[in-house]
Amino acid sequence: EFLKLKRKEKEEEQSKSTWSSILQSVAPTIITVVIGGILGGALAAHIQETNRQNDELRAWQQANLADEQKTADQAFIIIGKTVSASQDVIDIAGEGFDEHAPGLSTTDRNQLVSQKLAIWQTYNSATAAWRVDHDRIGSLLAMRHENPADINDAWTRVANSLDKFSDCALKYNKENTAVGKPVPHSDLKEACDTKRTALSKSLGDLTQLIVKARMDSPMAGSPRPKKNWWRFW
Repeated sequence: EFLKLKRKEKEEEQSKSTWSSILQSVAPTIITVVIGGILGGALAAHIQETNRQNDELRAWQQANLADEQKTADQAFIIIGKTVSASQDVIDIAGEGFDEHAPGLSTTDRNQLVSQKLAIWQTYNSATAAWRVDHDRIGSLLAMRHENPADINDAWTRVANSLDKFSDCALKYNKENTAVGKPVPHSDLKEACDTKRTALSKSLGDLTQLIVKARMDSPMAGSPRPKKNWWRFW
């Protein structure tokens, strides 16, 4: 009986030892598969989410850049129309638009009168559009940049310079028309010259500021790009 009992205990120990060996050999594999699967899934999900957020960022930046370009185009278009119309008002005070010049046919006189009327209509439309939109465009330009105060100051200088040039052109025409003597072509080039120079300088400053803000600074309000933490090295 004693020998049977010892043999039984020995068999049980061998059985436990066998199961222990199996568990010891299989457990690392099971742990590796389970933990690896969890971490792998989490890593894949994180990568997908990061890529999605970066795609959204790029899409936002492209849309914002398009809006910025559109606003800048509107600004320079309306400025260009007002400057051109103002210059035309200066030019019609010159000899080339004198409908009372001797030797002109009735057809030529009527054509000059029609051209001058069209120029005045264009000037009135351009200055009216400028008065309506210059505050709105200035605000939009400031909103598109990280330094809105600088942009706003530069735009204010442009607006003031353009108003002064436009007013000068109107005054120049009225004064010379009242005299009744057309201005020589050589003198037209000097009309409102200081106002034109100031306007040109303010436009140059605004342009440089817009370009610098676009090249050197992140766009105002843009979400920061997500960094891939597995690439920290």
